[in-house]
Amino acid sequence: MILDEVKKEVRQLLKHDKKKATGLMTAAYLGATPDTSVEMVIARLRVETPNLDIMHYIYVVDRGNVLQGVVSIRGLLTAQPRQLLTEIWTQRLISVKPEANQKEIFEAFAKYRLQALPVLDEGNHLKGVIPFQTMLDILLPKVR
Repeated sequence: MILDEVKKEVRQLLKHDKKKATGLMTAAYLGATPDTSVEMVIARLRVETPNLDIMHYIYVVDRGNVLQGVVSIRGLLTAQPRQLLTEIWTQRLISVKPEANQKEIFEAFAKYRLQALPVLDEGNHLKGVIPFQTMLDILLPKVR
C-alpha cells in the first residue's frame, strides 16, 4: 500500500517544472505530529533513514499536514527521550511557495543558511521539501 502511495507521489513530482519549487522538492522527509515524543521520532528515524532525502530536520505537521514547527536533528538528539516535539520545536518557519522560482529559492537558502527548505501552499500545507544539495547541483554546473 505504501509503495503505491510513493509511486503516486513520484509521478506527481515528475510532472513539475524544475525551475519552480514544485519541481525541485522531494517528498522523502520525516514528518511527525506535535504530540510525538523524541524517543518515538528517533525510533522512526532508525527505520526510515534509508528512504529519506532530508535528514537535517523533522517537520512537525498537524493531522491536515499543515506545518506547525520544525525540529533540527541536533535539537532532537540533545532532548530528553520523553519530551514532546512541541517542547523543542521552533515555530519560526522559513519556507517558499510552490510557484517560487530558482532565484527566490537560492535567496532563501543564502539568507537563512538552511539545509532544506519546506514548500508550503497558501494554507501552509507541507507540499514537499527542497534539499540544499539539489540547489547546489543546479548552481555548480553554472560556475564551472
